Amino acid sequence: MTYEEVVQEILEQGKFGSASGFEDVQSWMKILGPMDEGLQVIHIAGTNGKGSTSMMVASILATMGFRVGLFTSPHLKRFTERIRILQRRESVHGESEIVTLEIPKADLARLGEVYLRDERLPKGNMLDYTLMIALSYFQEQEVDYVVLETGLGGRLDSTTGLTVTPVVSAITSISLEHTAILGDTIEAIAREKAGIIKPNTKVVIGCMEDAAAKVIEDVCNNKQVGFHRIQESDFDAIPWISIGYQRRNEACARAIIEALDLPNFSEECMEEGIRNANWPGRLEVIHQKNPWFMVDGAHNPEGVRALRESLEETFPGEKYVFIMGVLKDRKYETMVREILPIADEIWTVTPKDERALPAEVFAKESCQIAREYQMDQATGNCVGVKAMSVKEACLQARKERERRVVALGSLYLIGEIRDEISIQNGGA
Repeated sequence: MTYEEVVQEILEQGKFGSASGFEDVQSWMKILGPMDEGLQVIHIAGTNGKGSTSMMVASILATMGFRVGLFTSPHLKRFTERIRILQRRESVHGESEIVTLEIPKADLARLGEVYLRDERLPKGNMLDYTLMIALSYFQEQEVDYVVLETGLGGRLDSTTGLTVTPVVSAITSISLEHTAILGDTIEAIAREKAGIIKPNTKVVIGCMEDAAAKVIEDVCNNKQVGFHRIQESDFDAIPWISIGYQRRNEACARAIIEALDLPNFSEECMEEGIRNANWPGRLEVIHQKNPWFMVDGAHNPEGVRALRESLEETFPGEKYVFIMGVLKDRKYETMVREILPIADEIWTVTPKDERALPAEVFAKESCQIAREYQMDQATGNCVGVKAMSVKEACLQARKERERRVVALGSLYLIGEIRDEISIQNGGA
């Protein structure tokens, strides 16, 4: 099978199968044997921040001299972005640098064909196949650590089906998401996310509501697992590198590294690792002027709130043009309300996803929300709303000289916008 054929067949499996990802991977491990044997796994879950935290942890470990496997989702442009190796190497100038290497297409095709064509295995979902390819590749590459980001949740997630006990498990944040699957309260979702916790691990609990943290702490106590909850005092010890909500992820990453209790840990490695962590689509400024253009993968109310707070902190009093595309199953009404206080205009677009809310429908509903907000706040500032294609929105953004432009939504949409900007810049 070619790389393109393997990726297409994996994507056709969808996010959910007849069984949970946990059950799939457990059953596959019984047939194939423990594909994760000997791997030192750092398992990271959470509503928001798990991807950024995973990248930071991998980058810090690579800075310390370890060879690190990184498994994340979704991808921005290439499917191979989901499976990467980070390592330190000497540059041609004799200086050390951190390199990030995606799994070669040939290796993904080779390993993918093995699992897709093994008739002993029951059909799995997209994450199942991708995870098994990653585990096999990381074994072949003899990595020192594997940083593993969960998919949808925790308890029933494919990544929780591993046979090894993670050396550290972390839950970065908890908010209402995928309520039809994970539960419709903060406590219920926290319980699902806490399903990644196994006996004999260490646990880091990120910034979240007390009610959510209490659920996770109870799970830790019941399993007699030690835990550290990120507190305000943790922030005092960190030399801030990122802006806004990424500071919470820095605190999580630091706590995870400290939990490993590595002898060669140093503040210099911590700072250098975080500086080297390249995580596109998160508070990422892709143009500094004419226009100032930021993209961010905020795709739920908590993520949008964190984005707004980051912008308010960095540029107090400014109003923005927002390019925004959402899926039908998201709490998009709340997302719009979150950005209205700092919005000058909203341009709605339709993401390339079968679950996408059409831009025209989104614009109509956003107009109504904006009018209600204007009346409630008794403000004369009326936020304009327009429906556009992604191409048109990017073309309009190029004409902005006074206002800052921020695109937000799923990482797939952010990837689409980055591609369009690149095309309009002549492929630069």
